[in-house]
Amino acid sequence: MKCDALSKLLPGSQVYRPQTTSYVDRIKSYFSVSAALEPWCIVLPPATEDVSIVMKTLTAHQCPFGIQSGGHGLFPGANSVRNGVTIDLGNMNTTTYDIESKTASIQPGCRWKWVFETLAKYGVAVTGGRDSDVGAGGFILGGGNSFWSASHGWACDNVANFEVVLADGSIIQANAKENVDLWTALKGGSGNLGIVTRFDIKERG
Repeated sequence: MKCDALSKLLPGSQVYRPQTTSYVDRIKSYFSVSAALEPWCIVLPPATEDVSIVMKTLTAHQCPFGIQSGGHGLFPGANSVRNGVTIDLGNMNTTTYDIESKTASIQPGCRWKWVFETLAKYGVAVTGGRDSDVGAGGFILGGGNSFWSASHGWACDNVANFEVVLADGSIIQANAKENVDLWTALKGGSGNLGIVTRFDIKERG
């Protein structure tokens, strides 16, 4: 029922069902075999507004869910769920850079190699992952120990703003001026406080 509802509400998204090639491929994408639980379906929202729809739907059905960014969490339940729906953020994988504010906006499904390749065009970098294949979302929300951490702090310390979808589907910004408690808690607080759909990070030069 939950997966059917998502399929109807998200015609532009991808809802993968068990025993389909796409579903199996996403399960195989996990770094740890033990973390690769098999949910009722996997939904890949392409935009923040779609994540909001997913959250409203799953909350209305009281449906358990897991969240996957790059899939490098090592323990079962870190980024998936068995009796529920996995929200796979792999299609949200864009990085942009604002020259004026010197801020990189990174979506959670980005791999660090994609982030660095984009920022290299501007001659800048951010305090990001040491392994190019790790996903940005889990890395930053878990703290994020970087090659530049000794001089610039952990990745989470450099986040100026989080765009977050809450359990009720509302989309908010968390930064030093609004939703400050959430902004602070997300810096190492992992994925239990909301679904982060964009990280705005100051470049390190």
